Amino acid sequence: MARENEFFKHTEIKYRKHCDKYNIVYARATFCFLNDTSKRLEASGATEKDAYRKLMEKADIVLKEIRYGYDYKAGALALKDSVQELLKQKKDEFDFKKRRTAVKDSTIQPIERSCQTFIYEDIIGKKKVSEITYKDLVNWRNRLSTARYDIHRLKKGKHKMELKYYSSTHLNRAVKIIKLVMHNYYKGVNEKNPADNLELFPQPNVHKTPDNFLIGKEFDLFVDYCKEKQKHKKTELMADYFMTLLFTASREGECASLHAEDYLPETNELYFRRNWTEETYDMKTINSINSIPLIEPALSIIKKRCANKEPSDRIFATMHGNLLSPGNIYNVMSKWIKEAGIEKKLKPHALRGSMAIHLMDNGVPPQAVADYLRDTLETVMKYYYTLTEQAREKRRTVLVDALSLMESCKE
Repeated sequence: MARENEFFKHTEIKYRKHCDKYNIVYARATFCFLNDTSKRLEASGATEKDAYRKLMEKADIVLKEIRYGYDYKAGALALKDSVQELLKQKKDEFDFKKRRTAVKDSTIQPIERSCQTFIYEDIIGKKKVSEITYKDLVNWRNRLSTARYDIHRLKKGKHKMELKYYSSTHLNRAVKIIKLVMHNYYKGVNEKNPADNLELFPQPNVHKTPDNFLIGKEFDLFVDYCKEKQKHKKTELMADYFMTLLFTASREGECASLHAEDYLPETNELYFRRNWTEETYDMKTINSINSIPLIEPALSIIKKRCANKEPSDRIFATMHGNLLSPGNIYNVMSKWIKEAGIEKKLKPHALRGSMAIHLMDNGVPPQAVADYLRDTLETVMKYYYTLTEQAREKRRTVLVDALSLMESCKE
């Protein structure tokens, strides 16, 4: 129990007995703590002594929270505790404009899992923030780069261990959190932050193949299948969504977050928001154009779905007015791709690249395609242009010329 006069003072404790079969006694007082904050606390017990004890326990908890905050700012907490405090602050942030928490649980949970694996269970998690050096961070990062896990660890009973390296995304969540914790401490200290030079893990450069997109007749097969689904009320929403997603070459989150106000009928332009958020018009790609001219059939779909809607209404809303579920989008698309007779396992994001390839196959210059995708020319040339018929024909021509040259040399 906290000593009353050393860390806090309180007004006279008032007791109140609730007259019922339980005869509960309530104790209430206003406490003034060491940081000059005051708080009114109340507790209950079977007797006045019991109520007093519980009231002091509550005061103890508040006092610990205050002192914990001081230690957090002073870097006196262990890294593990500082990370937990930071995540707690993120969870407790409230957006008064939207009347909800600023950061959703679905965003925090993956970060917590990464911190649990790479920080809480590591020796660096026990070190005080103010005592962590650059060498500590480098050694920690090296341990992460060699860390592996058993992909069958959740199986019951005995099994053969099969180890796999953690993904860069999983590792970088922990790295970013440590950088943020260190930054929060060192911004109030006149010293160099050792985490400034802590590098993120590079993302693997995945090579794209024709199996990653709808190419040639596959594009037409999927479009025809979606048009058929548009005729049925039960599947009309998802069919409209996929057609818009395809013909606007948008990211699935951007398309799902569209509101009626994002469509400008005067110019037939469509504005996009960032993936799965509704806060601003900031785009995923820095300095990208956040609007595109609508083309058919996306134009007709948007016009139809915006009719008689308020500006704040979602264009592709469920029957309850909510966002389309990412999991549902993926499951429906996987099913429809298979039913359309396309033997590929594609994610919704593949429609973006499929449209890029389709446009270039039909003579649209790569720079114009990059503008339509609101992306860079480098990305378009690297991931999509190489899969176009034009690029494939060019490679075939080069190969044939090389082979013919070899034959002439033989003669």
